[in-house]
Amino acid sequence: MQRFFYSIIIAVLINTVILPQDSLTIAIQKLDENKQIEKFSALCFEKRSSDPQNALRYGFLALSVINKTGSQKSKGLLFDYIGIIYGNLGRLDSSFYYLQQANAIAKNSGNMEELGYNLNNFGEYYFKNALYSTALEKLIQAYHIFEELKNSRGMAYSLNDMGETYLALNDFKKALDYFEQSAKLRLSISDMTGYARSVINTASALDKMGKLDEAHAMYTKALKICTEISFIRGTSNCYAGLSDLFLEYGNFAKALEYRQKSLEIDVKISNKFGEIVGYIAMGNLYLNLPDLGKAGIYLSLAEEEARNTGLQNQLVNVYKIQRNLQLKKQDYKLAADYDKKYEDLKEKIFGYDAENRVTELQTAFATERKDRENELLKKDIEYQKNTRNYFLLIIFLIFGGAGLFASKYKLQKKTTNLLTELNASKDKFFSIIAHDLKNPVGAIYNYADILESDYDTLTDAERKHFISGVFKSSKQILDMLLDLLTWARSQKGEINLNKTRVNLNSLVAASVDSYSLVAENKNIAVELNIEGTIDVLADKFILQTIIGNLINNALKFSYPGSKVIINCSVNNGMAEISVKDFGIGMEQQVVENLFNVEFKHSSLGTNKEKGTGLGLKICKEFAELHGGSLHVESKIKEGSVFTFSFNME
Repeated sequence: MQRFFYSIIIAVLINTVILPQDSLTIAIQKLDENKQIEKFSALCFEKRSSDPQNALRYGFLALSVINKTGSQKSKGLLFDYIGIIYGNLGRLDSSFYYLQQANAIAKNSGNMEELGYNLNNFGEYYFKNALYSTALEKLIQAYHIFEELKNSRGMAYSLNDMGETYLALNDFKKALDYFEQSAKLRLSISDMTGYARSVINTASALDKMGKLDEAHAMYTKALKICTEISFIRGTSNCYAGLSDLFLEYGNFAKALEYRQKSLEIDVKISNKFGEIVGYIAMGNLYLNLPDLGKAGIYLSLAEEEARNTGLQNQLVNVYKIQRNLQLKKQDYKLAADYDKKYEDLKEKIFGYDAENRVTELQTAFATERKDRENELLKKDIEYQKNTRNYFLLIIFLIFGGAGLFASKYKLQKKTTNLLTELNASKDKFFSIIAHDLKNPVGAIYNYADILESDYDTLTDAERKHFISGVFKSSKQILDMLLDLLTWARSQKGEINLNKTRVNLNSLVAASVDSYSLVAENKNIAVELNIEGTIDVLADKFILQTIIGNLINNALKFSYPGSKVIINCSVNNGMAEISVKDFGIGMEQQVVENLFNVEFKHSSLGTNKEKGTGLGLKICKEFAELHGGSLHVESKIKEGSVFTFSFNME
């Protein structure tokens, strides 16, 4: 604690002795102590973005008066302001220290509003450190506090910062939704500075979604607002966004013009985060022009400042562009050094983030579940009020009301249990996917590491072996992601039926032909039996997906030299396709749980082929989406038969 007071005394001495006293400071110091605290605190907040150095000076002057009087009033808010300012200046350690002090005061005093703003500021601190899971957790806590207090300004702050976090996580749709909610709230309370910030972020999200013209319109709107209200930092952000847009349009001159304007403002107001981002953007612009000399100057500035401030999420961007710069300079050794730095730092930042991605999803699910439960609770309260009113009017409705209440309680309990089960299933599913991704990603890293460090000492055969390993692992990851994306689209209801007249004979034959090389490599004979010509009214994409997965699955688990039999027939108005293999088969427990999303079963094929475990689950969901069914029979070491049937019309 002594160290803390010493830091305040030193800061005040620096600002009062070394920096000249302006007339405003002298005038305020003539007021009574309470007025001095009020005025200096207001100036600290007002100038936090446009003039951070003077804002700090005013903040420490206010603290010196507070310490002199022994009063605790406004102390927590001042610590928060100072923490924010240090964060903008890129001094993250100092920022954390003052935010911690503010947090302790808010908790001790029980001031929930101050605690909400403090948690929101902590969210911004963790965001700048690229600790997105923790940032999101703090912001959600802050939002719940503001929601209980009915504090629209605080809710808007939290929503906007949650949007920025989702934007960093590349969840653009969710980010856009949060920005729009924040903008609506801020406009309703005439918070034009906050509204401008949300509009700028909305433009950024639209840009990331590829909606460049809409983004341009939003940036133009935001720039007009920022100019009208003299929001200097917002003006810089608008220029930066417009620069990025013009770079995407291919207009390098305009991109450079707007980026220079943005950078000049950030340097002037000591917005260190924006300054570093600006240096990186300028380096990238000159790299594209190309002017390699200027690109190197700006990237060196960015690297130095990013190191000094500890903003590693910006340092990783520097390394990436430096690598590209050195490649253009044909300095391959330095390019390799930067590439290694980039990969190492990326692993440090986003490796941690990847491990916590499941946690973030769980947090998001929990939040959504909480919202739904709150909605059910509101309806339940409304129901009880109506029941009491009816009771006063008509006595016999008490029995009906009691029955309805009991029914609603059971329904609510059933709904809650269902939501819990669904969330548990999703959590388990994501943990399985995360675990499955680790192996091929780790394999690629190990192969690449050996190639990078020992390339010159390896034989041609060894190099081919490692490159083949990289290729196979990459393909495994690609297959897994494609399956995951298809499954996710089906879960969200984004896959709609588009039935057309399809000749089943041609479609199945084409699917068999596409796997002919796989069958040939394993010396597996594929026997196709189709009873006559079969025309169906069906979704061609869904049929191709199901049939392709079943054939691939059969070949994967068949023994070399065996065969796969595909039968197509019509039974009672239903088209039926069965795929039979004579491979390794499955135990009964596996058969019973094969289509369960929580059940992990991804065995190696007879030639050590790896799979995602998602293919059959997708087939089952697609079959049901098509109004059909998928059935499996299997015995160990005898093989399996998958039968897909669906209505022909």
